[in-house]
Amino acid sequence: MKRGTTLRWLVIAEAMTLLILVLVAVPLKHLAGISEATRVMGPVHGLAFLGFCWAVTRSAGERGFPGRT
Repeated sequence: MKRGTTLRWLVIAEAMTLLILVLVAVPLKHLAGISEATRVMGPVHGLAFLGFCWAVTRSAGERGFPGRT
């Protein structure tokens, strides 16, 4: 896989899970009383966010931080 491809896919996955959580699951919880939506999407988004953090840390370790001497 090309460098940065994993990071790119994890950024997209993290953004999509955040949008689904905020725009679908939270309104379902508060407007329709369906709390299962946030119980499912919360951990899914959490795992996507952890994967994103891992990929950013890994990428920064491989390439170094910009402006650092």
